[in-house]
Amino acid sequence: MKRWNQISGVFEPDEVKKIQELARGKVCLEVGSLNGRSTTAMAEVAKIVYAVDTFRATGDGAGQVKGAAHEFTVLDGFCANTFGYTNIRICIGLSCEIAGTFEDRSFDVILIDGSHKYEDVRDDTNSWWPKVKDGGAMAFHDYQGWDGVTKAVDEQFKDREINGPVVHLGWVIK
Repeated sequence: MKRWNQISGVFEPDEVKKIQELARGKVCLEVGSLNGRSTTAMAEVAKIVYAVDTFRATGDGAGQVKGAAHEFTVLDGFCANTFGYTNIRICIGLSCEIAGTFEDRSFDVILIDGSHKYEDVRDDTNSWWPKVKDGGAMAFHDYQGWDGVTKAVDEQFKDREINGPVVHLGWVIK
């Protein structure tokens, strides 16, 4: 099995330390899985991790490839990188649509790291916030690193304390 630091990506060691602290022994979900670096970081310590992604990313992960719905670009790599983790569940599709398939208060930790466009981050936080258990956490990768992420998170959680960032990871406790 590959460890998180054997998988390419931009999730930094200090960010891993914090997300593992939040995820230890918990039911987790991540929006935006790409190569599986942050997925495996959580899976190393979590009870279970749901990986939500279209798996149709461009090479740098910043955009989506247009084409038929079954044309995946990063799914094979993600599966190879996460092979052996029995606590990872793959959910293929659009984040906001998949959110509707889960009951409210289903997750201890949700990591938002999908599209970094303002509207998409806003929609992801709106869709997934009800799914966080009371006392749970919603974390945001690239918080204070990408304008769209920062703006959406600051607006959504203007009445709550936004913790961090640890490198570019921020989080809110429900």
